[in-house]
Amino acid sequence: MNERGLYMKKTTAVLLSVVLSVIFFGSILSTGCKKTQTPTSASPSLNEATPTPMPIAGGGINVSVVDNGKTPSGMSLDFIPPDNSVTMHRSTLADGTCLFQPDTGELEQGTWTVVAAATPFPPYVPSVASLAVTANNETLKYETQAPSFQVTPPAVTQFTGTSGGTFTYQLTYTQPGNLLVPVWLYMPTPASNWSVSSSAATIGTTSPVSVTITLTGSQCVDQESVPATIYGFDAISNTTTPNAARAISDFAPVTKNFTSNLTVNWQATDLNNGFYSCASGVQLYLTGNLTITDTNGCHANDVMTIQWNGGNCSSDYLQTPNGNINNNQTGGGSISFTPGTYSITFYTGWYPSLVCNFHGQQTTTGLSTNGSNQCMSVNF
Repeated sequence: MNERGLYMKKTTAVLLSVVLSVIFFGSILSTGCKKTQTPTSASPSLNEATPTPMPIAGGGINVSVVDNGKTPSGMSLDFIPPDNSVTMHRSTLADGTCLFQPDTGELEQGTWTVVAAATPFPPYVPSVASLAVTANNETLKYETQAPSFQVTPPAVTQFTGTSGGTFTYQLTYTQPGNLLVPVWLYMPTPASNWSVSSSAATIGTTSPVSVTITLTGSQCVDQESVPATIYGFDAISNTTTPNAARAISDFAPVTKNFTSNLTVNWQATDLNNGFYSCASGVQLYLTGNLTITDTNGCHANDVMTIQWNGGNCSSDYLQTPNGNINNNQTGGGSISFTPGTYSITFYTGWYPSLVCNFHGQQTTTGLSTNGSNQCMSVNF
């Protein structure tokens, strides 16, 4: 074999060796990177951020404020976006409305906080509402609706003696609306020797809210307590007219659980016919003792009144330590007495009769000129 033949043989062997090597290593590389066909589920990253909803271009919130048909004008409104980044201030128009649009011109989606009466605007106090914003022109209405009182216990309470006692109640003021209006509490004057008080004079900056009402009978009490009603008026108001009240509740009074009695008796002590001059009829004066007695009662509280009937002489009158009055036929009138004994004299042209009044009851008795009569006996 010549040199040329030997060179070609060597060259061919080298080339074949290179080709075989490439095929071998390529086969090894392909087999080591092969992917399996078993499906896998990749775990989401714990740090993956929640997508932020896109703001609404030109979006707004329509707010209206209504209080029993009234539409407060100039009430401040604060708007706080979901990210609490800023507070934007607005106020209501004459019709109680406000169309809020952010300063940026874009309404952020999410939960907004709105505060009505954020700055002082009597009688209203700051009232907070939340509004989920997901679309353009969301609507929010502030209103008072119908507030109410509830008294606990609602049942009638009793006192068992003239020493009275102390009785407590819980008064709850509830405002179902989202526009809050505080009220001051008014309770009519109780009966003699009863007093009423509240643990707070003004309530309603939150809802519901409860206070303690205390009714106290002291010294001597023999009549049920009054008030029977509690009124709530706007905190800035000084009226006590019932139809102006925000809330009204019946208040069960403290009632008596024992019996008192009052009697009125007459005892004649002197009669003088002809002493008193009258144009016609009998001419007399009649003197006697009027005795008023109460049992299980309070002397200062048990006030009764008397009137009298006599002739038709214009100069007729009854003389008493508490004042003088004409008879019912010539002008009349009445005089008040508390328990005790009083000397009284009738100057009249006719035999008199006594009219006694106590606790809504009235009786009339012709008076004896030489003995005694009972004008009245009343249990109360």
